[in-house]
Amino acid sequence: MIYKRLIKKFKTQSALNNFQEYSMVEPGNMAGFFGFTKDEVEALSTKHSADLDELIKWYDGYQIGDEPSIFNPNSVMEAIRRKRCRSYWASTGAFDAVADYIRMNFEGLKDDIIKMLAGGRCMVDPTGFQNDMSIIQSRDDVLTLLIHLGYLSYNWREEECYIPNKEVSGEMVNAVKACNWKPVVDALQKSEELLQATLDGDEEGQWRKVWKTPMTRTPASSHTTTRTRWPVCCLLPTFMLATTM
Repeated sequence: MIYKRLIKKFKTQSALNNFQEYSMVEPGNMAGFFGFTKDEVEALSTKHSADLDELIKWYDGYQIGDEPSIFNPNSVMEAIRRKRCRSYWASTGAFDAVADYIRMNFEGLKDDIIKMLAGGRCMVDPTGFQNDMSIIQSRDDVLTLLIHLGYLSYNWREEECYIPNKEVSGEMVNAVKACNWKPVVDALQKSEELLQATLDGDEEGQWRKVWKTPMTRTPASSHTTTRTRWPVCCLLPTFMLATTM
């Protein structure tokens, strides 16, 4: 069992001396032990006759250090035990606090969350984070904390973060709803309706839902609000589409 706890920093030093810290951002040679690897999940799926493709869509997507494919181990085991892939994410009090910082919309953070919900990636600099939830001073601090909590994955080579899989995407949607971002919540609802209309072959319904949903967007370079007609399909992550087609 690995117990992961961030060590608070004091300026450039940690509170403990000669202590080796391994984290989601700096896992060192422990990267393969932060969750199940793809080989391990393949072996489990074969042993228990589980659907490997579904396990990948729901629980894969974490890139930790040089490990390109890490799965949420608890959710994988729950899915195998219950013979059903769905969200087994355990809500934590920590995210309740993070939600408050998301509402502040540091430096266009809201737009970044929307972009990642649509399957995009955002640049992030995790080096300034002090491993202290009481000291959140920037967009990068919030995103880095979400990486440590497992709500985002981090590609250290590209310095980008993203939503890793369908399970976490659902939890992020719930967080957006909890933040009372009404235009975003409305668009997410319309996205679900559009997807259902697409699956039902309702072409008229598809057209109506694509062009009937104006979105409020705040440009990154300005604090003024503009009205833009965005097709609601832009909020459908690629892995959500893949699981329904």
